[in-house]
Formats: sequence, structure tokens, C-alpha cells
Amino acid sequence: MIAFRINLIRGRVPPSRVRRRTFWLLLGYLVLMGTVTGVLCWVGVRSVLELRREQRILATQEHWFRSKYLEFGSLQEFAEDVRRGLEQTRARLRAIQQFEEQRIEAVPILVALLEGLQPGMRMTSFSLDLGKRTMEFEVAVPLLVYEQRGRSDTDMVSRWNSDPLLRSRFKTIALVGTRRARGSTGFEYILNFSGVLRTARGESES
Repeated sequence: MIAFRINLIRGRVPPSRVRRRTFWLLLGYLVLMGTVTGVLCWVGVRSVLELRREQRILATQEHWFRSKYLEFGSLQEFAEDVRRGLEQTRARLRAIQQFEEQRIEAVPILVALLEGLQPGMRMTSFSLDLGKRTMEFEVAVPLLVYEQRGRSDTDMVSRWNSDPLLRSRFKTIALVGTRRARGSTGFEYILNFSGVLRTARGESES
């Protein structure tokens, strides 16, 4: 009987050098994937353990919280109450800050106004309205002093409007009315003045 030795894939089989290289590449790939899989599993297990530890801590804290703050049903409710309190505090601080930015010291203004008065004159009233941003005050001038100086109010207004402090606080100070009245020493003129405040930055308001 004749034995035939025919290799039909002889031309399709890669050389041994190529087969060895392919084997080591596949082996290296499997080792690498196995290592990566092991690392990912280790990270996942560690994350699960850390999560369970945090859950135990939260459970302990919530138990302490429930025993101490009976009026709140949960930590979330307590946190919401604290958040509302912080918002209210923030609103109060914002209002205080706005007040401080707009606050004007009245004493230096009064001193500057009084320095502009002549002997015998006196200030009878003074008001400062921050809401309307206006100032009003009255000056009593004895009849004799007023007649001797003529229009003494013009001198005072010019002096006030050129004063550095008053000029930085007010756009202008002007006479808005005059009347005669009986004072402690006789008849006198009551001069009514008004001023308009500048803005917080010192700019004139439109």
C-alpha cells in the first residue's frame, strides 16, 4: 500500500520565529490584562470598604444628632435650617455694609457749617435725610447784623460751597427761604438753607 505524505498547508504555516514572537506577545497581553483586572478589582474592593466605613460613621453621627437635636427629623432638615440662617445673616451683613458705605458723619459737617457763621449768628435747626440725600438747616441772624452786612447769606453760601469738606459731601448748598421772627434778643432773620448730598463715591447724582 502506498503511503502519501501531502502537507496541504505547508505554504500557509508561519515560520517558527514568527510563531514564537506571536506566542510571547499573546502571553504578555494576557499577563498585562490579568494585572490590570487585578488592580481594578483591588480598587473596587477598597472603594466598597471605604464606602461602608463612611456609612458607619454617618450612622453614628446621625444617631448622636437625633439624640441631641430632637426637634429636627434628619441631618438634611438641620442642614436646611442652617442654610436659611446663613442666608438671613448674609442679608443682614449686606444691609450693614450698604449702610456703612452710605453713612455720613454729621459732626464734621456741623463743625464746618458753624465755622462759616459770623458773630451773633446761630444755627437753630439741622436735619440730614440719607434716604432723600438732602440736608436742611436754619440760621438765625439778628436784625442789626443782617442790616449791617446786607446780604450776609451770600457770603455764608460762598464760604460753605468752597469748604473742602462740605464740597466733598454736597453738590451744592443754597438759600431756599427767609423769614422774620422774634428771638430772645429781638427781631431776627431766619435763613433756611438746603444741600444735596453726593453719591457714596463722591460723584454728583443725576
